[in-house]
Amino acid sequence: MRFLPWRYSFWRPLAAGVLTVALSLGFFVGVTKAWRADPRVPFCYDGDGLMVLLWAKSLCDGAWYLHNDYVGAPGGLDFHDFPLADNLHFGLLKLLCLATHDYGLAVNFQFLLTFPLTAVIGLFVLRCLRRSYPTAILGGLLFAFLPYHFLRGHCHLFLASYFLVPMTALLAHWVYLERPWSRRRVFGSIAVCALTASSGLYYAFFGAYLIVIAGLACAWRCRRWRPLAIAIGFCFLIGFGVTLNILPTLLYQRQHGPNPEALDRRFEHAEVFGLKVAQLLLPTTGHRVPWLADLKARYNATPELLVNENDHASLGLFGSIGFLALLAGLFVRKRPALSRDRWSALVVLNAAALLLATTGGFGAVFNLLVGPWIRCYNRMSVYLAFFAIAALCQLLDAARRRVGSSFRVKSAFAGIAVLLTLLGVLDQTGTTPEFKPLYGRLKQRFERDAALIAPMEETLPAGSMIFQLPYVPFPEQPLVEGMGGYELLRGYLHSRTLRWSYGAMKGRDTDLWQRAVADRPAHELITVLFAAGFNGFMIDRAFFSDGAAKLESEIAYVLGRAPFTSADSRYAFFDLTPYRSEHHGISSEVLSPILVRWENGCGPLEGSSERNFRWCAARAELTLLNTTGRERIVVLEVRAETAERERSMFWIEGPLLTATMELNSAGANFSRTIAVPPGRHSIQFLCGCNRAYAQRDPRRWVFKVTSLRVRDVVR
Repeated sequence: MRFLPWRYSFWRPLAAGVLTVALSLGFFVGVTKAWRADPRVPFCYDGDGLMVLLWAKSLCDGAWYLHNDYVGAPGGLDFHDFPLADNLHFGLLKLLCLATHDYGLAVNFQFLLTFPLTAVIGLFVLRCLRRSYPTAILGGLLFAFLPYHFLRGHCHLFLASYFLVPMTALLAHWVYLERPWSRRRVFGSIAVCALTASSGLYYAFFGAYLIVIAGLACAWRCRRWRPLAIAIGFCFLIGFGVTLNILPTLLYQRQHGPNPEALDRRFEHAEVFGLKVAQLLLPTTGHRVPWLADLKARYNATPELLVNENDHASLGLFGSIGFLALLAGLFVRKRPALSRDRWSALVVLNAAALLLATTGGFGAVFNLLVGPWIRCYNRMSVYLAFFAIAALCQLLDAARRRVGSSFRVKSAFAGIAVLLTLLGVLDQTGTTPEFKPLYGRLKQRFERDAALIAPMEETLPAGSMIFQLPYVPFPEQPLVEGMGGYELLRGYLHSRTLRWSYGAMKGRDTDLWQRAVADRPAHELITVLFAAGFNGFMIDRAFFSDGAAKLESEIAYVLGRAPFTSADSRYAFFDLTPYRSEHHGISSEVLSPILVRWENGCGPLEGSSERNFRWCAARAELTLLNTTGRERIVVLEVRAETAERERSMFWIEGPLLTATMELNSAGANFSRTIAVPPGRHSIQFLCGCNRAYAQRDPRRWVFKVTSLRVRDVVR
């Protein structure tokens, strides 16, 4: 059997492909109003989009994204602790950076490319499934313009690059149908596995799961083990490819040790970020029809429903029709007008995908029994969308065959396909900024930030380090005063020669040093920064409830000079170079404070810059690192509290100290002078209180540490 599904001339598929590309670009421009955009200003300039811009600028500034000396000063950023199986997308972004020499233009262009790529590959796969050209073009365009595509957008650029999903779905389809495995088909399948393994962990995991399900279903139907063996072989190829993608992480952690603080992954995330059928069927957020937009807004406004990124899963009207038809296919046996094998493949794969991804489904069981690495099962909605659109196309073709095959019928059917395409794209796209970015505001903010950094680069020597306040862990930090941590990347994005403190991988030594330094009083902070080689520091006032007024007054008093402020009064910058010559003879204790690492049983840092805290389980572990090579005498100060009025016992145990006290919601302070020998030392915290319950938070936390400080005893 030939690898290509058609036996027509070369020009017909070429014309279909060109038409699909042209329509996808035209629809993109029409939906996003792209003519209003400055192509060098990123379409997404906040939230997780700043992380994507960090990667893009890293690729422009250096060889690869895994290390960057311009962020995470003084040690630099090592991204190895955050495993990513996205080398296909990084490679494409690197090529665009080399071609454009501008990270904003490269990111914008890559996002634009995802639309024609997705549409054309969708067209190709639907033709492989024997769909007619009108329905295949319709299906490819509907799949390319899913609400998911825009709602992910630039902020989750690699998730929006789901153009390989149809190919992986086709491979599962072939396994289910037990197609003859010719040489071309085998090599094509191996290429699909390799590309899927390099296009993101989620799509690779979901694809491998569907291939196994297809193999199991075929083996059960045919009473032979060969289909299952083939499916397992493809899954092995995908798993091997994913391992190669994350091999730098594995080698790095083998050399430097694991870093459990870098990733917050728990089995209950499968429930929090699970897929819900209601969100598949409801209209997209910000729908063009007001009453549909209000309906979705009312659903999203209900706090008990755990609405988060699973809001991106909407299938649209036509996708919902196909999805419901596939669910009905589980109960309807007679399908005389349909190709039974292909239809049953869609029915089985759709049901399997839904059972894995839905809240309380197989995904939750997998996370509990195997591991919590896959937490956002709502992202399976892309596979469900393709199955639904493929089903819709099959139903349309079946309806056309019933009417007839004359030229008039085919022409009318093509016109109907065009109309359905227009209606579908309008239905699946909305009016929110995810669909139509606010280009004027983006450009204004982008240029304002650039205007702040430009004079700093002119004043400071190349390679100067800038310490940023407040300290915010990187990456994946909860909101602080309503601000995302990635906001602190803006300085790096607009500089070429300066080095910035934000961006050190949390849990590693540079990050721990930054935590210890940022917690010091203003005069000690300035002294340490002098000694460590920093030439200035910048304060983001938006992270402080008082606009950083208290902190700035203390620093201005020590330095004897007011800061330079940005045009919008958000940032304050202190230049330290005039005062460097006044400070000499800094002790090693000042430069090398005791490093504090929260490990087993501890949650991430939360709260505001002035009052932050972290929740802990009934048993939590704290590690003290003395890197100076000699014993240090320090004062350990801890303040903790529970969520209950009743007092509970609280134990502190370890080789350095042992203590007991009572704890309740009023909190209690603990202070002890201890000797810390060189090396790593563990302290255990144990609390006998009941679990604290919080709305929309399934974590099993027991007590909260509201303050911890380790300070040297002056001798």
